[in-house]
Amino acid sequence: MRMINKSRPAAVRAVLVATLLLVLLSLMAVGSATASTRDRHVPSADGFAAASAGIYRTWAHDSVGVTAPSPQWFLAEGATAGDFETWLLVQNPEDAPATIDVKLHTEAGEKQGPSDTIPARTRRSYNLGDYATSYDVSAAVTATSDVICERAMYGAGRTWAHDSVGVTAPSPQWFLAEGATAGDFETWLLVQNPEDAPA
Repeated sequence: MRMINKSRPAAVRAVLVATLLLVLLSLMAVGSATASTRDRHVPSADGFAAASAGIYRTWAHDSVGVTAPSPQWFLAEGATAGDFETWLLVQNPEDAPATIDVKLHTEAGEKQGPSDTIPARTRRSYNLGDYATSYDVSAAVTATSDVICERAMYGAGRTWAHDSVGVTAPSPQWFLAEGATAGDFETWLLVQNPEDAPA
């Protein structure tokens, strides 16, 4: 006849309670750590992520690189109204300073963006919200020498982000492979016209 150990259920319950307490305490410790460092940015292999001790990330973005710098860049997407942030990132890879002039294209027309001299082999970041408040902000960058331009966007209290390099010339034809409109997906096509006439 098989003997039943009546003390086993109590022992199992005690182990389960202790385990649950340890998990709860661990989660509370992670929560307090992230609350104090959630706005720090740490570099990652393919972009940037908001992180705390390398374990807490609420957003990330990345972009392909470019094969060559250029004195002219166009960045079609941008929004600075509401809770949107749009940043223009400019790298000067050359051995001499580069002066840039940025024109912002909005639904109300052209506005002056940042004008600056970027030292050799450095990068500058410009918050386009300092120059225009609009849900439709494109940028056209001209420089005195070759630079590289990228656009980073954040929203909803920096709970999401995305990023893209610009293009060095406008074109009458574009192809965009990604998109989804079913379910809860939204896909937006953003078009910049940098010319002096309607397109």
